[in-house]
Amino acid sequence: MTADVMAEDGLCGGVSICLCITEQFQIPPVEEAPTCACFNQKCGGSKGSTKWKADLFEKAKIMDDTFWIYYYLCGGCGINKMDQGIYAVQFKELCCRGYTQIESPVVEGVFCGSVGTECCIWSEFQLPPAADGSPAVAICTWRKNKAANQA
Repeated sequence: MTADVMAEDGLCGGVSICLCITEQFQIPPVEEAPTCACFNQKCGGSKGSTKWKADLFEKAKIMDDTFWIYYYLCGGCGINKMDQGIYAVQFKELCCRGYTQIESPVVEGVFCGSVGTECCIWSEFQLPPAADGSPAVAICTWRKNKAANQA
């Protein structure tokens, strides 16, 4: 999705979890982040000025509960308690923001799906198809298999 270039969470940043490894960075640094940490020994206070905006992750679980192998100014890598899932990533790079997260193979009867917008073009996909009368095929307002209540 799109975002402001300089939003309240800075120019760019990200949080990733892969099994027990946590990585976090943000430019400018996030509020209350350590200036320096080596094997979880933190020093130098905090130089952070931007807000935490990671919808997939709780700030306390990432910033406070992670054993930071290293952290310097705006980012670091550490070991987590494996309470944030198996794999998840959230990022912001200038005007782009994105998320990735592993889910169960089937969620509410849906195996896979997506919704997207590219300029003025909308796209939607779901397997199995939604049971709300959605057409099997639709092109330029023409629909095959229209819902019973549509003309």
